[in-house]
Amino acid sequence: MQERQFKKLDLEDLDAVIALEACAYPANTRRPEDHARMKRTMEEILAGQGQSRAYYGIFEDGQLLAQMCLLRFELNARGQRIRAGGIGSVATAILHRKRGAARDLLRAGLRHLVAEGMSVATLYPFRPGFYRTMGFGYGAEVRRYRVSPKDFPRRPVKGELRQYRGSQLERDALWSCYQASFLRTNGMISRLDPSMADAFRGELQPVVYEHEGVVEGYLVLEFEHHYAMKNDLVVKELVYNTPQALYALAGFLHRQVDQFEKIILETQDPALMMILDDVTAGTYDAFASQYVETYTAAMGMLYRVLDPVALFREMESLRFDCPNLRLRVVLEDDFLPENQNAVTVSVDDGRLRVNDASKDASKDDIELRVEVGTFSSLWLGAIDLDSVLRLGLASLSSTSTLPHLRAFFRVESRPQCWQHF
Repeated sequence: MQERQFKKLDLEDLDAVIALEACAYPANTRRPEDHARMKRTMEEILAGQGQSRAYYGIFEDGQLLAQMCLLRFELNARGQRIRAGGIGSVATAILHRKRGAARDLLRAGLRHLVAEGMSVATLYPFRPGFYRTMGFGYGAEVRRYRVSPKDFPRRPVKGELRQYRGSQLERDALWSCYQASFLRTNGMISRLDPSMADAFRGELQPVVYEHEGVVEGYLVLEFEHHYAMKNDLVVKELVYNTPQALYALAGFLHRQVDQFEKIILETQDPALMMILDDVTAGTYDAFASQYVETYTAAMGMLYRVLDPVALFREMESLRFDCPNLRLRVVLEDDFLPENQNAVTVSVDDGRLRVNDASKDASKDDIELRVEVGTFSSLWLGAIDLDSVLRLGLASLSSTSTLPHLRAFFRVESRPQCWQHF
């Protein structure tokens, strides 16, 4: 038996890729037109037409055991734009499951991203615990509210609501709005398709708020059908860059009270419920006799630090609002053991610097020992330092500078990302 090989897939692998994809994700190819669409997409990607994505596979004795799609994009990490990689469409051949093929594929894929200069990887998990064992950390919780249209606020707002039809000018304006949101949202990734084609694929065209000729927010919507006279309106994407945009779009949702029974709002912003008059789901279910159900929760994007030294160096242009400190970070990373070397950083006058851990060690360094997934969640702001320590997820060699470390790890907002892949 030959050693397993990791390689980029091309058009010669098309039939094997489609067969594996169809077996792993049968819902995507149930109808003939869905299968034909997937084949066209795969042909484009494998031919190299998709510059931001490519398929890779693990082979054994010439047979494709598992495959995945690697994506390249920018990630907003604590306000800094960095290069990052995404992992999607992970699939293992049905006869080779539980034989380590997916783990070998993921390990090789993550190292491939490191070789391309990326310090962070992201994915949407089909089973979060599986990826936790590979060092991925939890990001944002996705909340799905199911509320009456009348519970959205109405406020007088200057500006205009329009429904875009997909002209090039309109697509460019939508992309600019998304880009502005990306630049101010921690955890967000850049738009994979600058043409914004995905915003126009649903049954409803995007509803857009313009103010003085600039798109400041938009809604991507779709129907959820029950029967002929009963439908819900699903908000798949809510992007707003000003409070005025938020309330203009909320007013539009309020006015749908005669058309739709419920508005289904998917959000990763826990504060957004504060604008709703009533956040209860209308099911009147409760637990502990007093807590009324308000939303359904799901796991959003997971994040993983691939190269801590490279990550800290990408952050050297940021200003850290904390006193001077020296910190030695020791990551526990069984999946990529090359990351288990200590990384020493210092902050002087708000500037971060990566030090040589072997030559520039000091007895005054504070040492933080933490598993790589937990560190990834901590660095992106999904959890705060005090919670990490309280839960026993990390240890400090000394608590003498704990207030300094709190300030160093403090992130203004939890990560959010509503760009799917």
